[in-house]
Amino acid sequence: MVKNSTGQEIRFREHGSKDAVLLKPDERHSLGFLRTGAEPQLVLSFPGGPTEWCVALTVVPAAVS
Repeated sequence: MVKNSTGQEIRFREHGSKDAVLLKPDERHSLGFLRTGAEPQLVLSFPGGPTEWCVALTVVPAAVS
């Protein structure tokens, strides 16, 4: 699950994919494409400017207590 806590819209997508999701402030979205132990999988971007994506991020599952 990813939550947008930035106060502005963000886009995210699986690294290597062209299918992006627009996430408004305080919205959440499932990351159904994540794979355990995989290489970097997630890239982020802010809409409204040139389409520049961040360096691919490795997502580590949060510990459940």
